[in-house]
Amino acid sequence: MSLNTILATTPLTSTNYVLKATGTTIGNSLIFDNGTNVGIGNTNTSYTLDVSGSTRTSAVQPSLLINYTDATSYANLIFTESGVNKGIIQFIGSTFATTSRRNNLEIVNGANADMTFWTNNTTRMTISSAGNVGIGLTNPSFPLEVSSTTTTLLARFTSNQANAAIRIVNNSSNGGRTYSIGSGDTTSGAGNNFYIYDESNSALRFAINNSGNIGIGTSSPSYKLDVVSLGSPSARVRNGDLGGTATLLLETANDFSGTCQTYVKCIGTSSNGTSQLAFGTAGASGDATATERMRINSAGQVTMPYQPAFTAISNAGQQTYTGGTGLVFNNTRVNTGSHYNTSNGRFTAPVAGNYLFTYNLYTYSDVAASLVITINGSELSYGDVYPLSYRAADGTTQFTISLSIVLNLSASDYVQVKVRSGSTAKVYMSHSHFSGYLIG
Repeated sequence: MSLNTILATTPLTSTNYVLKATGTTIGNSLIFDNGTNVGIGNTNTSYTLDVSGSTRTSAVQPSLLINYTDATSYANLIFTESGVNKGIIQFIGSTFATTSRRNNLEIVNGANADMTFWTNNTTRMTISSAGNVGIGLTNPSFPLEVSSTTTTLLARFTSNQANAAIRIVNNSSNGGRTYSIGSGDTTSGAGNNFYIYDESNSALRFAINNSGNIGIGTSSPSYKLDVVSLGSPSARVRNGDLGGTATLLLETANDFSGTCQTYVKCIGTSSNGTSQLAFGTAGASGDATATERMRINSAGQVTMPYQPAFTAISNAGQQTYTGGTGLVFNNTRVNTGSHYNTSNGRFTAPVAGNYLFTYNLYTYSDVAASLVITINGSELSYGDVYPLSYRAADGTTQFTISLSIVLNLSASDYVQVKVRSGSTAKVYMSHSHFSGYLIG
């Protein structure tokens, strides 16, 4: 039966539907056209084309299908404004002429404007007209820019391999290099560390292990900072100013002021390029600022301005002493640290170490003189050896007698010149002296 016959025998009661002929009858199709908008499965549309549906006979059955059979071409959906292409969504055929584009799904913004992606009615990602990608912002200034006002963790990278890494490649012809920044497990060459790896030289440059130790040149740092270098200085501290001072400052916590300091300084000279090396330590309990203790100048000469040293003298004139009596030199020319006591004639060691002591005494000829250096009041005895100085009485000539000796002292030991037990001595103190200093 022809369509004209059907139309002549079948009254039409529905409006705006595209007709659908079925055998000898005619009815409404799913296409609704009110002259302005077209609805497919929808009669109440305010859009130029509105496709609606809820029934599927297959999980992959589409609401809108664009099919093409030419694998050398592509299928696309084009958006135009007054006949000008503005946007395209297209799928490229599997044998397309440009190999790199085959099987690509391409989204093209033909206008000089941004491309934005939204969720929950909010812009989540923007690709600017310049090609910059912004996540969490709409005006990215860099190839990739991430911003958030709700979290401090801006990105996360996860891998179940031995190394999870981000590779940074500089393709510059002027010595560009490639580095990887990543996290390794116990089976990786970088160890169980956060690391920076030099891909260009196949060398690990930096690592932080799970104890917080930092390694430079090693994947297994044993200290908070562990630097390993072959054939060159392991570290450099530099001050770029002419004649400036480069300082390595070491601090540790204490119970007084929070930190105490130790430093090593390279002190430059602007006029001739020479340098000096200085060492400093905190001076006393609660002193947070270090004071210079030793310096090596450019000629290799060492000065230690705080090294314990003394030279004791006296203005007492002629004195006669009996056995066991200590000689008291009541003045000093040098007394670094004030460790020599002019009241009792004793030098007290501030620190354990080796000390050199000397005395030079002007003695009279009418009395035999035998003098010793004592530690904590006791005369020294090394088996059958008794370090002392002696002169016999001859009644004619005055002599100076002297003694030099290196002693190993403990802190708080005291040293003094005494007349040997069982002896006497007549000494002209104004022509005599007693000296000592810490060797180390």
